[in-house]
Parts: sequence; C-alpha cells; structure tokens
Amino acid sequence: MSGRQLFTIDTFRGTGRPLLAVLADPDSIFIRALSKFQNRVLYANVVNDRSAVYYTTGVSRIDPFTTPDAVKINYLKGYEPVVLDPDNPILPQERKELPTFYKRLAGSSQTLLTRVPIFALLLVLIPIGSVLFLVNSGIQSIRSRQRIRLHEEGKTGVGLGGYRIPLMVEDVRSAVEGAFENMNAGQSQEYLPAGTEEAASPTDMSFGARRSSVSARASSRSDLLQTATEGSEKSLEPSDSSTELTRTQSRQPEFPILALTSEQFAMIEALDDVGFRKFP
Repeated sequence: MSGRQLFTIDTFRGTGRPLLAVLADPDSIFIRALSKFQNRVLYANVVNDRSAVYYTTGVSRIDPFTTPDAVKINYLKGYEPVVLDPDNPILPQERKELPTFYKRLAGSSQTLLTRVPIFALLLVLIPIGSVLFLVNSGIQSIRSRQRIRLHEEGKTGVGLGGYRIPLMVEDVRSAVEGAFENMNAGQSQEYLPAGTEEAASPTDMSFGARRSSVSARASSRSDLLQTATEGSEKSLEPSDSSTELTRTQSRQPEFPILALTSEQFAMIEALDDVGFRKFP
C-alpha cells in the first residue's frame, strides 16, 4: 500500500474515492466479510508507539491517552498493568485536596534533609568519575584509531570492501526511517473546534459509548427475535448490564474530536458498526 493510499489522497480506479474508503464502504464485500467473523477484536498501544498511535490502530475519532496522567486508568482484571478494560478503560481523575502551605513546607524540608548525604556523596564521586572516564576515553580512542588504520591498510587479513556498501545502505535506511518517525512524533494532533458539523454529529459519542451502542443494538435485535419466537407480548426492559453501561458512560470524560477528513470519519463509523471490541 502506497503513502498516497494511506493518506487517502488517491483515487481508486473509476470510483473517484480513495482505496481505503472503498474497502470500508458499508456495502462492500470487505465489510460484509468482517461482519461474518464471530470474534472481532482490536488491540491498540496507548503510549510509546510512535509508528502506530492509538487512534490509528484503535480506529477512533478521539485520543484520550494524550496525557495519561490526566485520567484514571482502569485495567482489565487479571491483565494488569498491560491491558485496559475495553468497556470502561478510563474515568475522570479524582480531585485531590492540596495540603496546607505549612504541611508542604515541612514535607519539602524533610525531603531535603534526607537527601543531603546523597548530594555530598555525589559531590565527591562525580569529579573522580569524570576524570577516570576522560582518561579511559582517550586510551580507547587511541586504540580504536590503531585498529582502524590496520584495517584500512589490509594488515588484519579481512577485506572490508564487501561490507562497506551494505552498511552504508543500512545506515541511510535507518536515518530515513528515523527522520520520518521523528517528524510524525513531533506533530501534535489537531482537533475540530467545538460546534463544527462533525463535532455535533449524533454519531459522535464519548469514549466507549459507541462500542456499547453497537453491543446494545445487537442485544436488542437478539431480544426482539427471541420475543417474536416465543410470541410474548411483554415489553422489553433494559437489562442490568445496559443500565450499568449507561451509568459508566455518563461518568466518562469528553475528549475533543481529531481533525479528520469526511472519508476518514465515514471509515471509522463503518468499522465501528461492524462491532469491534477494542482493547487499549
């Protein structure tokens, strides 16, 4: 897949639409094939993954993990501290009362006094260690130059011609990949301003709400089918799990929506409708 296709700036054949938009079309055979799978699961890294960030691998309109310290993380029981609870991954951070000025001053003073011996030890060891490091670096530099000169003159019995070009190619490739990763990591996410059409869309929900909505629709269809089969005239009442999901959703924080294109929003919605279970 090319870069143009990944950035959805291509045109697939005569459709006038990007390839990924064609693949994610709700009426496409690809989406219908995905819906045939019994288990549909996504795993997405929330930190320390610059190549595939959360909102890409997790197919999300928002990124609630931009500042993980600002939210309360809920781990999946038995998988701490790696996998988050897919139904309730985060909650607003509880407000903590700040201690009084005198308590903070007393705590800071106590911490400083306990660190005085460590600071004194560092004042003695750092100069000695620095001198030893510089002397050793000079010796190793001289030895390294001697070894390089022997290799260049061919006195070591090893031909370097067959190694230079592959190493140069690998160095160039690593430098290019590193440059692209640094450019990607250096860019901050752009968000839609409040009140825009996409932000006000009814398909936009808080984190975890859309997944719950898909599950609720599937559950409702199943309940309706069972009711029709049994010929029951009783009305459907929300289950305890649905009530709990509703309570959880009401407590979840709201996050700004990423500034994506209309095609990307449509792709996310189509894949969400398939019913993936997302594990951050």
